[in-house]
Amino acid sequence: MDNTAALNGVLEKLQNLQLAATSFSTQIGNAVEQLQTVSPEAATRVISPGMDLVDILANTPPETVIVCQPGVYNASLRLFPHNSPNSRIIRLQTPPVLGRINPAAQQLAHFRSQSNLPAIDVQGGRYLLQGLQASSVNKFGTLVQVGNPIATSAALQPEGIYFDRCFLTGDPILGQKRGMGIHGKGVALDGCVILEIRGQGQDTQGIYCNNSPGELLIVDSTIEATGENVLFGGDRCLTPDLVPTDITILNSLMRKPAVWGAELAKWDLKNLLEFKTGKQVRIAGCILDGNWPDAQTGYAVLFTTKNQYGDNPWTDVSDVVMESNIIRNVSSAFNISGYDSAGFVSARMTGMVLRNNLAIVDRFLFGGDGRFLQVGNGTDGLIVENNTAITNGSSCVTAYASGSVNPYKSMPNAAFRRNLFVHNAYGFKSDAGIGNPTLTKYFPGVDFVQNVLAGGLAKNYPVGNDFPTVAAFQAAFVDWAAGNYRLIPGGPWEGRGADFLDLPVG
Repeated sequence: MDNTAALNGVLEKLQNLQLAATSFSTQIGNAVEQLQTVSPEAATRVISPGMDLVDILANTPPETVIVCQPGVYNASLRLFPHNSPNSRIIRLQTPPVLGRINPAAQQLAHFRSQSNLPAIDVQGGRYLLQGLQASSVNKFGTLVQVGNPIATSAALQPEGIYFDRCFLTGDPILGQKRGMGIHGKGVALDGCVILEIRGQGQDTQGIYCNNSPGELLIVDSTIEATGENVLFGGDRCLTPDLVPTDITILNSLMRKPAVWGAELAKWDLKNLLEFKTGKQVRIAGCILDGNWPDAQTGYAVLFTTKNQYGDNPWTDVSDVVMESNIIRNVSSAFNISGYDSAGFVSARMTGMVLRNNLAIVDRFLFGGDGRFLQVGNGTDGLIVENNTAITNGSSCVTAYASGSVNPYKSMPNAAFRRNLFVHNAYGFKSDAGIGNPTLTKYFPGVDFVQNVLAGGLAKNYPVGNDFPTVAAFQAAFVDWAAGNYRLIPGGPWEGRGADFLDLPVG
């Protein structure tokens, strides 16, 4: 049953893919350099609220930097194709200070849509936008849109869009459908803030991507939404065979503020991060904070291949690495489905790595299942290693297969290595039973070694794992009662669980 070499080969392949996940970094780097090296002598045109934006953009050479005075522009900023090989720069008059944007400390150039159109609508390639704010009077609209969600060819979408410290905000009273819709290629968000994306009776997203070829980067950004903070897929894609590819999310915060929990009758809550389509994905150094049952069952992160309406059989979620993240204040952590559970044809998920994550799950505070992982429907090549999972559900990992329509009943080439789990009543559970029966039925040939399952029974699991009492498990941490889940140096499980040196701080 030992297929460690094969599993390591899968892991190496995924690591190589992640090197390609930032293949457009040179393009973005050139754009940043262009933004930072604009000389004081460069041609500029200063605009202020009340000016005719359509006329200005149509009659200003693309090499001219558009400098926006702070204030509220009660109009949409519509950006069409231009003929310059360089990026067209539109920036705040006084660039934001280094670091993440602080809208409370500096007034921005605030574009406020007066209709159902986006406040910033990017339909042409090569734009650099810095220090801009977007909002709308229409709660059903999208604040910023890049590209066309119903385009039938990737060649029709804009390419090379860079958002530097921009601020998107919905109305905290009326709500907002969507912060940003990304359908272009080579789009980067750096130090952006998206707040107050809330919805009642509608699905909302902080960032939504469905019809993009990919090459997307989200870094050092904060994203709030009641529905999905970040969502890939979930609608009909009209570009044949398109799957967003090369997606990187780094050092960002995805959260649902705890105060929203008192407003469940008003807002529809779903999850923090969801991929229904997407390949060559890396999520690292992020904090995912706050998720509980409402419009869904309370899982914070979903990787679920989903051909939403049955007419996109190429839909695929594969080659994903999620590592060195903190997931906290949630009712359950991960929900993974390797094939469309509704029975529509899709690709089979291959290559899913959950590594070096800290998950703090509490069903007593937040409801739900209290699990680290729910996984099923044939995921091939699931690797779960060096995670620390603090859970209080009846099981820490649950496996399943959905009905007769699912052609994939088991999940081969799986590995669970060096994880710290609280076993609770059922540990690894399925319809087959606890422990070995579940592993045999759903994870044939699984590499299951050096895991710690506190409170479990060794007889129910493969050899090479540890089963301390819950009290002994808790004593191995620096301060379990205070929520400090670092292992005491030199303790019995050093080298297992998450490496806190690689986890985000605050």
